Amino acid sequence: MKHKAKLTISRPSYGDGRKKITIRVEDDDAVIRFLDIEMDLADFAECITGLSYVNCEMEVRGLENVGKKRESMPIIFEMTAVDYDVKVDTAIKLAEEAAPEGWVCSSYFGSQDSFFYKDGKYYGRTTAYRWVEK
Repeated sequence: MKHKAKLTISRPSYGDGRKKITIRVEDDDAVIRFLDIEMDLADFAECITGLSYVNCEMEVRGLENVGKKRESMPIIFEMTAVDYDVKVDTAIKLAEEAAPEGWVCSSYFGSQDSFFYKDGKYYGRTTAYRWVEK
C-alpha cells in the first residue's frame, strides 16, 4: 500500500559537538510523524554514497494512524479558577473532558489565544484530533 509522505533530513546543532543526522518521516494525510532516525554524520555519508545496512537508531510511533486521514475540531471549555502554575494541567484535563469520545486533545496551551474571557467567564481553547479511514 502506498501513501504520500514527507521526508526531512537535517543536521541539528546540539551545541555540544555531536555530529548527527536526523531523518524524519511524516504521513501526509494523517499528519503524524511516525519515524525518527538518528545516525552519525560519518555513517550517513557512507550510506548516501552506497554502503548498505548502515547502523542507526530509530524511534517509531503512531503506526496505528498511518494511512488514515486526520480530522480536527476546536475545543472551547470553561476554565475553573486556578493558580497560574497549574493552569495548563487543569486545561488539559478539562479539554479532555469536553472532547467527544475518540478525539485526542492537543496539550499545547502556549498561544495567546489559548485562554480568554467572555461574558465574565474564563475559557480555554485547544484543538482535538482523530484519525479516520480514508
